[in-house]
Amino acid sequence: MALPADFATRSLRSLCLYVKISTKALLHLLSNCPSLKRFSLRGDIGSKDCTIIELFECLPVIEHLTIWENCDHPWLVLDSIPEELPTTLIHLKCFRFNGICFIDGHGLTFLDVLIKASPNLEKIELDMDDCIFDDNEICCGILEEFSDVRLEHLKELEIMCFSYLKHEMEFVKFILARSPKLKKVILYSIIVKDESDISTILSQAPRASPEEIVVRCITF
Repeated sequence: MALPADFATRSLRSLCLYVKISTKALLHLLSNCPSLKRFSLRGDIGSKDCTIIELFECLPVIEHLTIWENCDHPWLVLDSIPEELPTTLIHLKCFRFNGICFIDGHGLTFLDVLIKASPNLEKIELDMDDCIFDDNEICCGILEEFSDVRLEHLKELEIMCFSYLKHEMEFVKFILARSPKLKKVILYSIIVKDESDISTILSQAPRASPEEIVVRCITF
């Protein structure tokens, strides 16, 4: 029996893209890969004609999602976030963002929308972009928009290149307050810092988890 021409893509379970591509071409490709469980996107997205919701709609069974730097452009962020998202990533367990930046708010908004759409997320891995600007007001404003978010299944938060800027600390506190099953927070620091000081600061922050959280501050 002859297989359909698109059988290979429709049965594809894992895909890593490192390309220059338009959002239209990207969405067309992903819409023909409905079985993707692992997807990594890195490259130059050449236009702004789609939203994060349209991206989610193309990944109905995704379990492991990785986004690389230069992929957090405004095209991935809605102008206004609906109270209830029309699409959820119910299978997503692990999300990694390499080179995320909170400066202009796009990276943080993308991350918050993804968290809100992923009720069964178990692990978040972030590799922070090297930026010295620290606009805590932008960060707090975005986090307030997602004050109703709960991460009922999140067990681990890992952040690379953590520099202890206020917006980074506020994000960690945001996760602590909304993750009742969180057991491990690992901060790979680019700055020499007393681990006990950070542990004290985080232990004093509101927490949803009754478990003692392990904090490892590892300096490169």
